Amino acid sequence: MKYLIFLLILFEIYLYLKTLKYEYINSPINSMVFKHPFFRLIRKIDIASDQVIPNIYVFFYLSVIVFIFTFYMVYCEFLILLPSILIGLLGSMLPYIYISVKYEKTNDLLTLEVTKFISKLSQYATIKQDIYYCFEKSVDGTNGYLKNMIEDFLVSVKYEGYMDDKFDRIILKTENELLRNLMINLKQAAYSRGDLVQLISRLEEESYKLYSERERRKFDTHFSMIAIYFSMFVILLITYIFYSKESIRVFYFETVLGNYLISFFIILFLFGIVLTIGIRKFNY
Repeated sequence: MKYLIFLLILFEIYLYLKTLKYEYINSPINSMVFKHPFFRLIRKIDIASDQVIPNIYVFFYLSVIVFIFTFYMVYCEFLILLPSILIGLLGSMLPYIYISVKYEKTNDLLTLEVTKFISKLSQYATIKQDIYYCFEKSVDGTNGYLKNMIEDFLVSVKYEGYMDDKFDRIILKTENELLRNLMINLKQAAYSRGDLVQLISRLEEESYKLYSERERRKFDTHFSMIAIYFSMFVILLITYIFYSKESIRVFYFETVLGNYLISFFIILFLFGIVLTIGIRKFNY
């Protein structure tokens, strides 16, 4: 009964944290602050738009809970400290892995949305070379994260009358390189009053090339990821074989050298996970 009450308390804390929202620094906009890994993680969670991990508070809460639970279970079973800590760290990475996978999937959709958005901007720019007009006409066909960003931009410009720092906010708050590149170029065009039609036409052509290259890269990395997954599976298989034999199990779980070797294998496994996440990234 006491365990059920404890789980209910943890769940109530989780539900409360889901209602919170991290507020970005409003003024001044500091590019060094927004480039910090903490803020980059916040932006990834925002872009992922996930119901399970909707904000940074839930992310850290789940990471700590999984670490404590995993460490407790492993340590109670084997009574070895260092490997238990490392396995706990491995478990605590599950929320990050989940967000990274969800982010990559959502970011791919966002890249496609931005590509379509640029095409619409190109159409409306031929009618009127005005960035606000083009944004206002093009926003209706967008969805999700991009639509929220553009609508916030339009509302801010409408009531404040200038747009330079509004471009900066999108540039600093997004992790999508295509969207960031679009805003940088439009900001420069607004400042220099250059040829908007020519600029957007060039950006449209580049966006389709980048999207095609991104899709090609995703296909090419499949084989590398299969090799990494196979290596991780082999590590798990070796661990199982070691644990099934009495003499080997005694060496690895009851001697200092064996504990260090187990820790080394766990670190290799962690490295494989990090490598798997990193290999999916596409640098524009």
